[in-house]
Amino acid sequence: MKLTAENKDAVILAIDNNEATLGLIDAILRGAGFKNIHLTGEAGQASSLYKKYDPDVILLDLNMPDMDGFDVLAVFKEECNAEYLPVIILTGEDDVAIKVKVLECGAKDFITKPFDHFEMLARINTIVAMSAFYKELLLKNKSLDHIVNAQTNSLMSAVKEKEEAEEKLQDNLLHDNVTGLPNRYLFEDRLSQFISVSKRNNTNVAVIVLGFDNYTEIDNVIGHHAYEELLRKITARLKIILRTSDTVSIIQDATSGTALSRLGEDLFAIIVPIFQTIDDIDHIIDRCASSLLAPIDLPDVMFDIIIRSGVSYFPEHGDTSEELIQHANNALYRAREENKQYMIYDISHDYETKYRLNLMTELKKSLEQDELELFYQPKIDLNTNRVTGCEALLRWHHPEYGFVPPDSFIPIAEKTGTIRLVTTWVIGKAMQQWAQWHAMGIEFTISINVSTYDLSDSSFVALVKQNLEKYNVIPSNIILEVTENSTMQDPSTSMIILNHLSALGVLLSIDDYGTGYSSLSYLKSLPVDEIKIDKSFVINMDTDRDNSVIVKSTIDLAHNLGYRVVAEGIENKTIYAMLQAYNCDTAQGFFMSQPLPAHEIENWLIEKKWNFA
Repeated sequence: MKLTAENKDAVILAIDNNEATLGLIDAILRGAGFKNIHLTGEAGQASSLYKKYDPDVILLDLNMPDMDGFDVLAVFKEECNAEYLPVIILTGEDDVAIKVKVLECGAKDFITKPFDHFEMLARINTIVAMSAFYKELLLKNKSLDHIVNAQTNSLMSAVKEKEEAEEKLQDNLLHDNVTGLPNRYLFEDRLSQFISVSKRNNTNVAVIVLGFDNYTEIDNVIGHHAYEELLRKITARLKIILRTSDTVSIIQDATSGTALSRLGEDLFAIIVPIFQTIDDIDHIIDRCASSLLAPIDLPDVMFDIIIRSGVSYFPEHGDTSEELIQHANNALYRAREENKQYMIYDISHDYETKYRLNLMTELKKSLEQDELELFYQPKIDLNTNRVTGCEALLRWHHPEYGFVPPDSFIPIAEKTGTIRLVTTWVIGKAMQQWAQWHAMGIEFTISINVSTYDLSDSSFVALVKQNLEKYNVIPSNIILEVTENSTMQDPSTSMIILNHLSALGVLLSIDDYGTGYSSLSYLKSLPVDEIKIDKSFVINMDTDRDNSVIVKSTIDLAHNLGYRVVAEGIENKTIYAMLQAYNCDTAQGFFMSQPLPAHEIENWLIEKKWNFA
């Protein structure tokens, strides 16, 4: 086996006070084909050499007499304005705490002495690729001239541009991309801050959730793009009449616990930071309604918008942002039921609370009587156009309530502990189905969603192991999907459980990537095999350039870090083709197939153009 330089022109800087080690490094690198190699035994020269050569990789000895590796990393940051450091630490230490500290200080990797030649070259090739991607990303910022000048003048300007790009991406994650308003994440954060202030000052803070009637019919009549324009026009009117101390946000049904989606109901939410009497709330609602009295004119159509509102306020109706939004949403439901302009939350009329309590009782019965069902949505390999797997999705058709979406009962199940029963049922059924398909000659993976609760449950690993053995499942044919935020609720416990799951041989996927607060640098510390880009970025990437850029950049960076990439929410051929062009690995969405019962999946495989691998 022989490894060679993937980019022979890459600039490599090696800093080590041991001449023999420098000589060995030089021989290895030149033997692999690298040409631009710079060696120094003086840690004090690190800053000037960094500025002079702008290296793609820095091999840095951790233990040096005058300045150790941590000191040099600090110098790079302070004197060279280096935020991105392509540093591989060379160390004879095998202490986990030291390795963690190295990564926290900005290094991208480490190699333990005595190092293996092949391992060193493989890691250097990886960092060279990451450095190339980083530099390419800088070139694609909105001001090419500025970046070119920054790269020729100083690294500081390049870092500044990178920070602006990150701020823009962060802004996109916290704001609705249709209206520009704060999304649910930012709305909840601001509401929590106002609640904290109100607790200290003994004041009130109110939440108003506004919804407009016949939204479904409007969406169906005018279509997706015109509907977004309608939302923008409504937003513009609300902004005019609301004073700056009111916070306006657009959210989906607050009880669902999900981010904005226009697949269902679209709601606006307002924070009233301080109010004296209910007349103040009444005045705000009247102003909102009045602003929408005049018809809203769209091409070829004109609409009269009728809004209704639900109100809750701290401290009477809850002391958390989640409770206040939920209760205001419940009040809106009652206002619609009773055909009133607005209603204030009243626990005696809290239909949703009773409904949810009943759901938990009914859920336990349904689990005991095996009344739930798993549907499966196929996943397509974008390179071969063949089915390589599917995602198991829980479905509950209640005899009285009808279809109960998972978003309605999973969050409550997590709070009450019932989620343990749900997890046990889903894991068992999914692996049993894998075994049945395996016996039929259908060989593909099954993805299973894992909840936040599961990542804090010490018995979850044993549950997975037990079912793998019970049904003789090939571990690598099971993909456990966890969300970004679920891994961050209790990072240390999540890390332990994920490592144990990885040791079983199952694959791990980060679901809904892009909607949480983590980053690829954080995910790099997890034993993850796959990144699943959230559908909110994919579903309109054929018409939204920003989303298209985000998707492509995520795919490129994930590949450079060794992850496979799945894109969900594909609804048309154009997006499918774009993802193929971006070298995305796997596609999932209604364009290929909606979620289907197991027996229908078998028929679908026969009838459709997508063949299973």
